[in-house]
Order: sequence, then structure tokens, then C-alpha cells
Amino acid sequence: PQDAKAIAFSPSSFTAGTNKIFEDLVSFVGLGADLHAYESALPRSSNGGIDLALSATAIAVPGHVTNGLTTLGIPNIPRFVPIPKLNIQKGIASRLILGAEFLPNIKIQGNKLSLYGFNAQYAFVKRPHMPVFSIRAQFNYADFVFVRAMTYGGDLIIGHTILFLDIFGGAGYRFVTGDISNPTSTIPSLPGVTLSHTIDAGHFLAGVSSTFGFARLTIEADLTTRGINTYGTKLGMVF
Repeated sequence: PQDAKAIAFSPSSFTAGTNKIFEDLVSFVGLGADLHAYESALPRSSNGGIDLALSATAIAVPGHVTNGLTTLGIPNIPRFVPIPKLNIQKGIASRLILGAEFLPNIKIQGNKLSLYGFNAQYAFVKRPHMPVFSIRAQFNYADFVFVRAMTYGGDLIIGHTILFLDIFGGAGYRFVTGDISNPTSTIPSLPGVTLSHTIDAGHFLAGVSSTFGFARLTIEADLTTRGINTYGTKLGMVF
């Protein structure tokens, strides 16, 4: 894949923009840069501890997003866009966990990149030697160069431990509201074209986690019904 640094983040003109292109960009940022707890149905940290980690998520750039960005004058789109974040998950009692994932404000070629999100998870079915069922609610805000998006989501998570592996999967729903802004202030007034869009999507995830002493490694794939898919990992310390 091409290097993400090759992307021209400041298009000279958005005159070719359409509602479909702008909606696709809101969908890409809202779903791709969404919070990933990287947790099973019953996290290790739910024993009352805390999980401090670094996460890395790769957003697969679908063809329609690449075509839209090219139309807007942004060439050299990579196949994957990597996003590193700090991830914190805090267990409360034996069933509840509260967490956050964020990327402090940074600049790429003079453009702002800021991400933060919060999640809450509760294990409502927890029986010895049986799969655990949890519900998760989350919120994420992404300021991704010239796209801002807020994402609201909920998932049903099912997890089960086999030997030293914690295997989990789930399904849920995402609702995204976002808007387009241009750091060069060159967006003209386009008849019939709006820069604010709202979308929704189904969400599916599957992953595996393993703990070695105080270290914990998680790998997860997230798929959506809009074709915005991500693949990521989290490496942290469990206390």
C-alpha cells in the first residue's frame, strides 16, 4: 500500500463534490475512526482492575471513498489508513466496565486530527463454564482533517474462554452525524449539495484476546453494512 503521507490533505476546490461523495466521507470517518474497545464480553479488567493499552486500527479504504476523494482533487489514496490511540478500560465490580479511547490533538501537514470516545459495558449473563453475554454502548467524536463526525453505537457481545484464548464476537448498530469543512475555505455554494449528513449502519465484530502475566494482546476485525471495515490490535498492561 502507498504511504498515508502522500495524501494531499488540502484540496484546492470542492466544486466537484456531490451529496453522495460527502455522505461517503462522513460514513468513512464516522465508522472507520469509531471507538474500538477491543474487549470481550467479560474483560480481564472487569475483576476490578484497569487495562492501560495502545491500540492501532487500520481502516480499509473502499473503492467508492477512493473515487470520491480523487474526484475532489485528493490523489494517492492508500489502501489502509492507520490510526493509533490510547485505550483505557476500567472494571467496576464483576460485570461493569467503563472505558475510553483517544488520540490527542495532532497535526498532519498542518491539518488537525483529533479523536476521542467513551464506552460502557455490562455483562447481563454470566454463568460458570458458559459463554458470557454483554451489552455495550459507546460514543465517539472524530475531527479527521476536513471531516467531523459523531458516532453513537450499541452492541451485543458474546465471549467465551477456551484454554488461554478469550474468543468473542458481536453485532450492533451505528448512527453517525457529520459535516464537511475545508481548511482552505474554498468550498463554494453548491446548489442542492449539503455539507452535513446523517447515516446509519449495521456493525459486526470478531476477535480474540490472550493474557500473558500482566500483558494482554487483543486482535479484532470490525465490519459494517456500508463497507467501511477496520482491522486492529491492542497491546496493554492489566493491573
